[in-house]
Amino acid sequence: MKINRTRLELAKARCSMDNRKLAAASGVCYTTITSLNANGYSVRPSTVGKLCKALNCDPLDIIDDKEE
Repeated sequence: MKINRTRLELAKARCSMDNRKLAAASGVCYTTITSLNANGYSVRPSTVGKLCKALNCDPLDIIDDKEE
């Protein structure tokens, strides 16, 4: 699954979180979170779930629905 960077940034803004706070709240490695800005970086569904749980959002809110 690919994360949509803009959608992820909006979800983080709604929760007043930066990458370090999101890493701590989700249990996802800080390096992984910062790598999400890279083009084409894919993550496992379990990682998406952890991020969404920490951000109190639905996976559809942050995944890229235009995967190629």
